[in-house]
Amino acid sequence: MIRRMLSLWNLLGVLVLAVGLWAFWASSNTTVSNAVNLPSEDQKAKPGPKALRLYFADPSGEKFIVETRTVELGPDEEVHNRALAELLKGPQVQGANPVVSPGLPVPTVFLRDNLAYVDLPAAYGRLGLGTTGEVMLVYGLAYTLLDFSDVQGVRFLLDGKEIDSLGHLSLLESIRRPQ
Repeated sequence: MIRRMLSLWNLLGVLVLAVGLWAFWASSNTTVSNAVNLPSEDQKAKPGPKALRLYFADPSGEKFIVETRTVELGPDEEVHNRALAELLKGPQVQGANPVVSPGLPVPTVFLRDNLAYVDLPAAYGRLGLGTTGEVMLVYGLAYTLLDFSDVQGVRFLLDGKEIDSLGHLSLLESIRRPQ
């Protein structure tokens, strides 16, 4: 009986199992961070008037209504962040609905290699929107930023960390301009 249990194949199987468990243990001890290193320098626009294209939801929640709003940029103001601040103020045109709930903090935008990183404050992770609301929120923010010539794609972070989703919509890939 013991001779059967100590056959070459059984010993080889136990050895492979032990090596696999050791490799798993060794890899699980490394710390993985979802934090993204973002640039520290600001991308400031020239002060003065700037026309922004803001994307708001139509009453059915099936398409966007684009509002062009002219704002006065200050000398230390970043245009991408200002665009999202204006978007959060809500629409000024009739028939358009906000894509963001009133009172939410403005996300921060960082630009690296023509990719805009939108860092959503933690409150956005607790919104509990349905699929349509989440699509309007994410794409309203993304399309507003994609209207800038220096933005080729948009990635979303939640409280400084990469996220898979806010609940329904996959955010694993960057959102790009529709072709």
